Amino acid sequence: MQSTSTTGLSNRAVPNLDLTFVESFEDVQKFFTWLGQDREILAVDTETTGLSFISDKIRLVQFGDSKGGFAFEWDKWSGVVHEVFKKYEGDYAFHNASFDIKFLERAMGVRLPRERIHDTMIMSRICNHDVRSHGLKHLAAVHVDPRLVVGQQVLDDAMRKQKWDWATVPIDFEPYWIYGIVDTCLTAMLYELYAPRIVSEGYEGVYELEMQTLMIATDMEQKGIRVDVPFCEQKYDELIKYTGEVKLYCQNEYGVSPGSNQQITKILVADGVPLYKRTATGALSFDIETITEFKDAHPLIEMIYQYKRSIKLANTYFRAFIEDNQNGRIHCSINTLRAITGRSSVTGPALQTVPRGDIVRRAFIPDEDCWIQSVDYSAVELRIVASLSGDQTMINLFKDGVDLHSYLAKRIYGTEDITKEQRTIGKNASFSRVYGAGVKKFSETAKITFEEAKLVYDTYEETFPMISKFTRKVIETAEQNYSRDGQSWLKLRSGRKFVVTPGEEFKLGNYVIQGSAAEELKRALVRLKAAGLSQYIHLPIHDEFLFSLPKENAVELQTEIMEIMTDNDTYAVPLIVEAGTLAENWAESK
Repeated sequence: MQSTSTTGLSNRAVPNLDLTFVESFEDVQKFFTWLGQDREILAVDTETTGLSFISDKIRLVQFGDSKGGFAFEWDKWSGVVHEVFKKYEGDYAFHNASFDIKFLERAMGVRLPRERIHDTMIMSRICNHDVRSHGLKHLAAVHVDPRLVVGQQVLDDAMRKQKWDWATVPIDFEPYWIYGIVDTCLTAMLYELYAPRIVSEGYEGVYELEMQTLMIATDMEQKGIRVDVPFCEQKYDELIKYTGEVKLYCQNEYGVSPGSNQQITKILVADGVPLYKRTATGALSFDIETITEFKDAHPLIEMIYQYKRSIKLANTYFRAFIEDNQNGRIHCSINTLRAITGRSSVTGPALQTVPRGDIVRRAFIPDEDCWIQSVDYSAVELRIVASLSGDQTMINLFKDGVDLHSYLAKRIYGTEDITKEQRTIGKNASFSRVYGAGVKKFSETAKITFEEAKLVYDTYEETFPMISKFTRKVIETAEQNYSRDGQSWLKLRSGRKFVVTPGEEFKLGNYVIQGSAAEELKRALVRLKAAGLSQYIHLPIHDEFLFSLPKENAVELQTEIMEIMTDNDTYAVPLIVEAGTLAENWAESK
């Protein structure tokens, strides 16, 4: 038995910790005696060879509470770990639960008691509005004892000196297992700190929703989504060949490298293209806005744009799909509570940036004998702002099924026969006005004159007068909710709290709308889970869910999914969904 007491830690905030590295059956007996003691929470952590639950392995599993804990070498004591999850009937605490759950469930082949799992990272994101990081070590330094982070530094220094990584550091190396256990102790301490706040500050509903969403997202991450690997290989080769041809052409015809903005802008200016935007360093800019504005001014511009786009498609997506797929599936990371507003995001790859109908979406295919199905909410944020503001005109337009953007454009330009471009201006105005962009900013983004932008905004105000009143009310309420720590804040009906520094209350209108929409999507996930339909979901992308539906009953499932996702009760305007076609790939489900 290797055992130590963490003397030298903080006296009151952190008592001495009893830490044990399990080496014998006597240690196991000691552990189960300890496990049988009354405690508020059992904290769990793992040490792994890397970050992929598919290709990497567990090395240590640690159990602890605020007074101490035990570390088990997985290869030697995995049976004991199994037994813990079978016998222990209390609640568990993890920090970044999804990570450890995926490793443990894959290694053990069983499903953990999700309903008894807590996540102190989720708790921190809900309770703490002014910390720069929700990582365990940072929170421990802020809320427990800053000296605890020193231990991690000891381990990091030793690993650097010995050229160890997380797969090769000796399991019985004392700083390794000590600070593995300490992580569980810190998690338990944070739970004991945050759990009462969740109740006292009215966050129970938000926390329950976030934990339910996290567990559903964990299932999606484990399942992954199929990719058409031969298609990805074909497209990667085509794109690399194309970029090579463009590079050669640019060098031969213009004497420039397509990857050098400095060389490109020099040629364009010499040929009379009136570039004016500059980077922070003072160099002429060749960003996407510049490319869009001057795309017809010089044949080189469109070519460079396609070159840059092809490089991104080839490397960011298709090569990543080829290299990172596991048996033909990509296991994305679904970040359910990273944004201030509560919106989920998908990384590895970042699929929010993939446009509808884009060639990248073609790579995603359904499970065998299934159709892929895209279902997304229709104008969910505008429907919510109509309801929250009480703007009767906007409410009636939605209820009557009138296209909001066309209606506004017709009023702006005084004609029933509007162009596609005019409708786009109406659409941009709706979002820009709701999210607080001024006339000048709107004119720049919409690429119209200041005078036209003012006309658009004035017409918007006349048409939907309650929207600006709603925004002002949000700001006034936040200003009144001035806290003792010098912050302004606002809560949603759910209890979710948004905090800003004084003078930034204008941001809260955006937060309220996006936060309300994010919660609606999460409630939809929970409803789908309750109906036994979450098994078919692959990914949440913005306001869109991606399903894989068995061909034999796809139509019936589609109908049921749309009924469950539709919300006729929460807001004055129904929140409705639109389903794409049942298709062979994501790009075709539109």
